[in-house]
Amino acid sequence: MAVNVEYQKIHVLGDSEAVDASKQIVMLESPSEDEISLIDLYLVLVKHKKIMAIVIAVVLMLGAFYALSKTKVYNYSVSIQIGKMLAGKAQSEGLQSIESPDAVLSKITESYIPYILNQYVSQHPGEGVPAIKAKLLKNSDIILLESKAPENATLQSLLMQSVVDRVLADHKPLTDVMKSRYDTELSNAQISLAQIQSPVNIQAKLTPLEIALQRSVTQKKMLVNDQVNRVRRQKYMTEMQSRENRLLSLADESGYLTIQMKRLDQVDKMLEQQISVLSQSIERALANRKVSIKKIDDPSTAMTALLLDNQLQADRSRLNGLQERLTVKQKNLREKLANNIKKNTRAVEYEKTLIKDLKNNLLKMNIDDENKLADLGAVIAEKQLIIKKLKLDRQVQTARQEQAIKNISFKLAGLNETRALTETVKSMLPVGVSSKLIVVLSLFAGLFLAVFIAFALEFMEKVKQRTSQSEV
Repeated sequence: MAVNVEYQKIHVLGDSEAVDASKQIVMLESPSEDEISLIDLYLVLVKHKKIMAIVIAVVLMLGAFYALSKTKVYNYSVSIQIGKMLAGKAQSEGLQSIESPDAVLSKITESYIPYILNQYVSQHPGEGVPAIKAKLLKNSDIILLESKAPENATLQSLLMQSVVDRVLADHKPLTDVMKSRYDTELSNAQISLAQIQSPVNIQAKLTPLEIALQRSVTQKKMLVNDQVNRVRRQKYMTEMQSRENRLLSLADESGYLTIQMKRLDQVDKMLEQQISVLSQSIERALANRKVSIKKIDDPSTAMTALLLDNQLQADRSRLNGLQERLTVKQKNLREKLANNIKKNTRAVEYEKTLIKDLKNNLLKMNIDDENKLADLGAVIAEKQLIIKKLKLDRQVQTARQEQAIKNISFKLAGLNETRALTETVKSMLPVGVSSKLIVVLSLFAGLFLAVFIAFALEFMEKVKQRTSQSEV
């Protein structure tokens, strides 16, 4: 057995004069602990085997009691399959979900489940809140709702069914609208097909074409008719004569307007003269009035002054009326007359233009008739071709409408509502840690705790021995 010498540095606290030095190094010789070996460990365990057996038995009994007394928990689940609809117009486009599975999952986890649980808590305060989890199955459009509860628990089923009902209620208006739209489209397409195939509708399309063709043929005959052409020329001549008469009338009206403008100038001069004379008269009257006021000394003189004031007031009113007529009324009449002159000038130019156009139209009538004959020939040929192609178009429209009906029927068949695949399903076996595993774990826990207690007791005995040796 090896012996080691340990050197310990002892710091002495207190007065430095009570000892030789403030610090002393004392050499203590103490035997080192024996080297740890498996045999030593075994001996320690054998020494405390009774205590270890008691600890293991107690822990194992507690584990067995817990395993036998704990309530069995089962997994309750329900699956929701998100509805689908046709992604495009063609069958090759495939189906797509009515709503993104991730979006539905977010609604369930962030809105529906918290809302339903809050309602449950408000209606049943003090009771535990059941846990409901939702997850999206990989590479699918199926959302799985899960909850753990004891056997024959109906609360989880009711709560998860409430979540399912909310998802279905959220998607039902959309699927109803889509189904109604597809039904309407299908009905309209079938009605359109019946209209296309109806003989009455075919005849209704042929009749306008035949009438238009006959009308074009009649127009062509009219263009080559000499009597009709003479009547048309006479119409142009009559119209030109009417426009020339109108031009003469406008010329007379222009002369009248010119005379009226000159009369306005004369009236302006007369008004200016009257205003000038009346202004001078008023100035003289004002001067006489000042003199009369100074000489008023009897009733007759006062009456004369009053009459002069009345006359002065009348002259002023008359002067204002003349000035208003000159600056306002005469100006308005002049502007109105100027506008009439402009209108007359424009009307003259317009009539001249019309007469010129009539002459040009008359000269070009023969050329126009030739062009119309050529156009009518093309129109007649075109309408004949349209009539020939009508039956072929009917066949093409029928085929297209039948294909449209097939596409709508495919979309209607591809519209699947969101639904719960099954009712709430309980797992066949309990979930969680099994009773056997709990007993096994209890055995290992007891063994570990027993070993720990054995070493702890051995450690305490060593400490007591060291303490006793130190005191000696």
